[in-house]
Amino acid sequence: MKKKIRRKVVHREPEQIYFEIYEPRELRRKILSSAIEIVDTLKNYELSKDTRSAKEKQLRHAKSVFSHMKSSFRSLKSSLPPVPKYALPKPEKKHFLFKEVKVEVKKTKEFPPQNMLPQESSAVKRLENELSQIRNKLESI
Repeated sequence: MKKKIRRKVVHREPEQIYFEIYEPRELRRKILSSAIEIVDTLKNYELSKDTRSAKEKQLRHAKSVFSHMKSSFRSLKSSLPPVPKYALPKPEKKHFLFKEVKVEVKKTKEFPPQNMLPQESSAVKRLENELSQIRNKLESI
């Protein structure tokens, strides 16, 4: 039987390269301003993720309520005695004259209840802290 040969991988440190940076303050200011934009984007993403999860939770709750209503309606319908078709009253046909009526719809802002608003997660709070630190560094330059 042949022996397996094991080779050791040697990790070497990369060589350090030095170069001159012209206008380091301006470069640092640009880097910090781009970091602010990145943190803002991450914060918006976290908020949208929290909103999405709250929305999914509300949809699941609504589905369960509707399924409960459906099962309750079925049980009510099954508990009622059967009625023959000839015993049911016949619907009267009424003739309606339709008039065109212009209705102005007023848009009102509907605010969700306070308990329905998404709570800021720890990730959003952490991002806000990072954002304030970056802004402080930017102001100190």
